This record gives sequence, C-alpha cells and structure tokens, in this order.
Amino acid sequence: MKKRILTLCVAILTILAFTLGACAEGAFDGLEGVVILTPDEEQAANAAPAVGEQSGLVLTLGDSSVKKAGDTYADITFDVNLMNWDMESYELNDAVSATLYYEDAYPFPGEFDFGKDVEIGMLVEEAGKLAFSVPQIVALADIEALRLELTVLEDTYVEELTPFELPDEMKKTELPFDYGTRESDALELKLGDARIRQSYNGDSDEKYKWITQSFSVVNWSSEVVDFEDAISMLLTYAGQYGFQGEIEYPQEAIDPLEVVQCQAVFHVPNIVTEAEAGALALRIALNGEETEQDYDLGESTARTSCLDQYEEGYNYWNGRGVERNEAKAQELFKQVFKELKRDHDDPEGERQRVLGRLYAEGWGTEKDLNRARELYEEAVALGNADALTDLGNLYFDGLGVEQDYTRARELFEEAMALGNARAIARLGYMYATGDGIEVDYARALELLPVAAEQGDPNAMTNLGNMYLYGVGVEQDYARALELLTEAAEQGITNAMANLGNMYLYGEGVEQDYARALELYTAAAEQGDPTGLKNLGNLYENGYGVEKDEAKAQEYYAASEKAEGNQ
Repeated sequence: MKKRILTLCVAILTILAFTLGACAEGAFDGLEGVVILTPDEEQAANAAPAVGEQSGLVLTLGDSSVKKAGDTYADITFDVNLMNWDMESYELNDAVSATLYYEDAYPFPGEFDFGKDVEIGMLVEEAGKLAFSVPQIVALADIEALRLELTVLEDTYVEELTPFELPDEMKKTELPFDYGTRESDALELKLGDARIRQSYNGDSDEKYKWITQSFSVVNWSSEVVDFEDAISMLLTYAGQYGFQGEIEYPQEAIDPLEVVQCQAVFHVPNIVTEAEAGALALRIALNGEETEQDYDLGESTARTSCLDQYEEGYNYWNGRGVERNEAKAQELFKQVFKELKRDHDDPEGERQRVLGRLYAEGWGTEKDLNRARELYEEAVALGNADALTDLGNLYFDGLGVEQDYTRARELFEEAMALGNARAIARLGYMYATGDGIEVDYARALELLPVAAEQGDPNAMTNLGNMYLYGVGVEQDYARALELLTEAAEQGITNAMANLGNMYLYGEGVEQDYARALELYTAAAEQGDPTGLKNLGNLYENGYGVEKDEAKAQEYYAASEKAEGNQ
C-alpha cells in the first residue's frame, strides 16, 4: 500500500515538474490564467512574424481627407489603425506620435484620437484618426514637398504619402506664393486687385474717392509675427503728394506659412484717381526695407465700377452715410442689373452673388426668388462666403424655398468657418431667439461680439438689444446706446426703432420725444414693423406730437401688414 502511494506521489510530482518547466519557458502577461508560450526555433522559423519593426505595435494609415478651416487654414485627417502584438499594454498618448513637415523646414505636430480609450492592451486593435491643422499652403502643396514622420514607441519612420483629394471649395484656390521662389525668410507681400470707390464704410464725398488695394502676405519665418507696424504703404502723386494707406488686417498676427488677405485704403482727391500712367507710385515698407513701384489704376476703374455702383446703391437704399433716397438707389441698381445680366461670370462668385441679391430684393428688376437661389448656389460653388450667408437667409426665412432652419444653420456655420461676419451675426441671433435651435444666451454672447467687432451692423443691433433689455446679460444702457447708435447710422431699421425707445423713455439718455419721433419715422419709412408700431404709440398717447387716434390706428395696421410680409 505504501509503495503504491509513493509511486502515485512520484507521478504527480513528475507532472508538476513538467508543467512548471513549460511555464518557465513562457511569459505571463499579467492577466489571470493567460500564459504566452514561446514557440521552439523550428516553429518560429516557419511562422509569419507576429511582431513588426515597431516593437509589437503596428500603426497603419488609411484614407485621408482635407477640409478648409477658415480663410487661411485647413485640416488634414487620416484614418489610422493601431494593433498591439506585444505582450504588454501601452498608454496611447505615449505610444505613438506624428509630425508633418513642409519642405523639411516647417513641422506640424499631429493629434491622434482613439475615442475614449487611453490604453491599448495586448492583442487589441484600435481604430482612430490622425489630424493636422496646417496653413492652406501646406494642404495645397505638391505631395513631394511634404514628409510624414511617424513614431511608434521609440522607432521613427517616414510614411509614403499619396496626393490629397481636395474639397471643391479648395480646388480653385490659387495661392500667390511658392516656397521655391520666395523672396524673403520673413514676410513676403504680393499686390492683388485695386478698386476705386465712390464711398467707403458709409462715408462719401463728392471731391474725394477711396482706393482699396488688396494684397496677400505670407510668413516664411518660423515665428509668429505681429502685424502691428509690420507693413506700411504710401501712394504718391506726381512725385510730391503723398497719401498714407490705412492697412486693414483681419487678425493681429500671422503664423508661420500662413497666407493672409489684407487691404490698404487710400482716401484721395478725385484728380488722383484720374491720373495718367506714370503719375502714381506706391511705396511699400516691409521687413524694415522700403521699395517703390509704378502704380496704374487704368484697368481697375472699368472692371470694378459695376460692384461699386451696387455698393453706392445699397448705401442710398439704407441711408448709410448718405441721405436715404430709394429713387437714386433703384436708378443705380438698374444700371448694375443691366451690366451683370449681360456678364456676371466671376471666378470668385461675387458678381453672381450680387445679381442674385438684386433678384432676391427686387432691386433694379422684378423680384425672382428662384433665380436668386440659383445664382447664390453658383456663387457658393465658387467658395463665396457671402453667398453662403445669402442662401442661408432664404432657407431661414422660407423665401422661394421651404423654410428649413437646419439647412440655414448648416450654411451659416459653413460661412462662419470662412470668417463671414454676417453669418456669425445670424447664428448669434438664432441662439439668442431660439429660432430653429435651443436658446443659448452664452453662445449668442460669444458670437455677436465677434461679428460686431468686424463691423456687422446686424450683430451690433442684436447685441445692443440684449444689453438694452437685459436678455442673457446684465442690463447696460450705456453699451446698448453705443451699439444701437452705430447700427442705426448704418441704416439698420430695428436699431433705429429700439434706439428711439431709449429716447422716448429716457433709458440711459435724456428723454427726447423729438429724437424718438425722428428715429421711428426713419425706421417706418423703410417698412420696419417696430418703427411703424412705435409711431402709432406716439400718436395714440401724444408723446411729442398732437394726439391723433386715427393716425395711430393707421400706423398700427401698417405695422401688422409689414410684420406679415416679413
């Protein structure tokens, strides 16, 4: 019996010894009950390698996409797949990184996104995205100018790239700069179109005109450059008269490789715009150096006069910087319509958009909302941000199309991504009123000041009304007065009506019935329902005018009719 027990114990010990020996040759990954067995040399020679050069992590790039991000940037995104053949887990943020180089001189770090996962375990596969935010000059570059470095754990290698498929809005983008022919390692500037304007920003003067000169700037340096005092321009006439240009920048600074569209504005006597060839010169100070070149306005006058006439007509229609005159406005609109109907081909889509606006408003022609929509869509296809906003307005108000707040918001957001102030203002209004979207005063107060800062009068009006009535913000009559006054001066009738309320009730200003009457009348003459209603209130109660119940009812009825037509 003892001998049988001894024999059984020896057998058990032999089995345990064999098992422990096998485990000693393997590796334990920390997961209970899971053992990784190491194959023998013959098996390893015949099997496909399970672990690649990336020390067990294999990163694979898939399809790429490019999306325009504002006026100057683009997002390049890759689908990525990460497989862990290793015997341990890794923190994703530490395991992989990527850098995209342009001309081997400008690095752009990539950002991986694997969702909520922060760790990749043994034999786990993760799908995600790799995104780069780059200046458009990088996204538009020849693929040979780009190099993508991927780092997996401690190994770095170069991934071969294939040409990107650009979105339609970027396919026609032509940047005026090339790295191979750059003229500076700092800022480089190239002039664009010049326009002669009868008025500018609501100002007009019979003896003077405005010359607006567009120009592009690229930053070839590796540092962010502040625009302040970086560029100056002086327009000279007959070698002895100088006119300093006011430089308008869309932003305060320019990033490396960023291309920014800017404008210089010259306020000059009429004689300067009529100068013969050779009489004008342009001095440009850039990077601490000054250059001078001949300046010829001969072609710019004929090419842009049509759009200038439209702007002048718009000013007369809204009383912006001039006394309001509908007849004068319609006369100008008819001339513009005649020319644009004959020739509205424009690679930037502006002439198509303006013609669409004439059809939409019935300016200079019969109103035709279907034709307006078609023209807006043509301009949108050419990347015109204002056309995106105009088309969004049709869907927002249900003009010529079925009302669709969702579609309107999509168009406004697309235009906002291009930096369009009108679209930013419209979105701010939607968030403030809850039209087609949940009310979000905080978001409205983020958007409206941005558009107002860019000079959009509708944004000024809506923001001013929020301060006037304390909607989503602490009531502030001083701020409301400032915003509504500026918007009213630019012809916004709702601003006139609400500014009139401030003078009627003495809110933040000394009570002034005459000023209230003046503002209400100006708004009512343009069919503003609030202005008409407020005039009715004046006559019904005799505020600053003789009581007249019949006239009050006339204004109330006109207000209801105008409200129904909106």
